Amino acid sequence: MSTSASNIASDYLQRYKPSITNPCIPQAIMTDSPITVVGLANATVSVSIECPYNTTPADECTGGTITHDDSYTVHRFTSSGTLTCTSTFPAETLVVGGGGAGTTGAANVGSGGGGAGGYKAGTQTVSGSMTVTVGTGGTGDNNNATNSAFGSYTAYAGGAGGGTQMASGVGQGGGSGGGSAGSNKSIGYGTNGQGYEGGLGYGTYGSTVTGGGGGGGAKQAGQAATSGTAPGAGGTGVSNDIVKRSINVVYATGGNGAAQNGPVGTAGTANTGSGGGGGGGGGLAGGAGGSGIVVVRYLTPMTLNSVSKIIVTVKYGSPQRITTSATYVNQ
Repeated sequence: MSTSASNIASDYLQRYKPSITNPCIPQAIMTDSPITVVGLANATVSVSIECPYNTTPADECTGGTITHDDSYTVHRFTSSGTLTCTSTFPAETLVVGGGGAGTTGAANVGSGGGGAGGYKAGTQTVSGSMTVTVGTGGTGDNNNATNSAFGSYTAYAGGAGGGTQMASGVGQGGGSGGGSAGSNKSIGYGTNGQGYEGGLGYGTYGSTVTGGGGGGGAKQAGQAATSGTAPGAGGTGVSNDIVKRSINVVYATGGNGAAQNGPVGTAGTANTGSGGGGGGGGGLAGGAGGSGIVVVRYLTPMTLNSVSKIIVTVKYGSPQRITTSATYVNQ
């Protein structure tokens, strides 16, 4: 760029700064107006005011572990807390209750798998301070898993699997139901819209070898045992990529039933609400249920700002070539 042309452009930039209005009004102050400049043949100048927009992040909600996925904000609660928002807007939400425990087996008795915690997913409106409750998984020979809750959603705790130390082999109801420890013992039933029932055990509890039925999952019922050594598998859970798109996590899977000859039950994965596996025959322990989770995802709030931008263009020569000054942006 010619030094003279650069100086002219800077002069016009300073001259027309007072033309800025708030709010910004776009205007063409001059277009290719001829000017006389020593050493620059065929010189013209154009001055215009444009009104582009920029965006700046607005206040996000607080609470839980906050991550960002493209243009979205994600709050992941693995323990109870509070979501606090200064604005009101819709948010995608996931609420999963604590998974039910698998319970202890006995001689020649495999216990039923624990039912998954209830699964609730959908859109809710978030605003102000909202209580977040994350359920705990069941432990030991107890039907003690707890619910998760957020907004209008309550995801119920999974039911414990039936065993010698739990209701004499009867599967317990919940978000999803626990499997039973024999074909003569009732299964646990799930909650409509949240999960499925547990699977039926094999054999006559109390008099023959038994295999445990699988705990119910959010997508499928637990499977029935077909022999003392072929227990039922837990019902499948639901894949969800709410935390990060295209990376799916499986939530609310039922715990596997146990065989009359073992093994120790497998614990449900933490923060998925999955049920614990039943304990095998010989007094082997069942697995604990996985803790629940609450996830909130929303489009990151942005503030749209209109700004004033002055553009000065100087042309000269034959044919004309363009030199443009640095623009001035009034924020």
